[in-house]
Amino acid sequence: MSVVMKTKTIFGIIVVLLLGGCASMSEREIGVVSGELRPCPSSPNCVLTTFEYAGIGAEEALQRILTILENERRCRIVTVQKEEPFYVHAEFRSFLFRFVDDVEFLHIPEHERIQVRSASRVGYHDMGVNAKRVEHL
Repeated sequence: MSVVMKTKTIFGIIVVLLLGGCASMSEREIGVVSGELRPCPSSPNCVLTTFEYAGIGAEEALQRILTILENERRCRIVTVQKEEPFYVHAEFRSFLFRFVDDVEFLHIPEHERIQVRSASRVGYHDMGVNAKRVEHL
């Protein structure tokens, strides 16, 4: 088999795999259910955690989140709901393959807590990207 044929074969396999991966993408599962962010699926490419924001008000907490997101590279703020409980949805794109991860914040006012969820839209493993992102934020 010539080098050109091998290259074409490899390229064809890559295209089929990429198209198959895109065809199997599930609909985004984001948003609030029963007053909380959706639970993570069993796959390791999602992180859901809660943190306290004691000492500052909810409006200040929201403003800090928005400021952090505005300064992040490859981040686009999609939704900001300022009414209580506030909700923020942002999209992060990976540098190389431009994969999109959804990041959400939900204010839980009765406990002065904010839920954070970061999840990959495609794939199963994310090599710890979402966990690192939540830790960074």
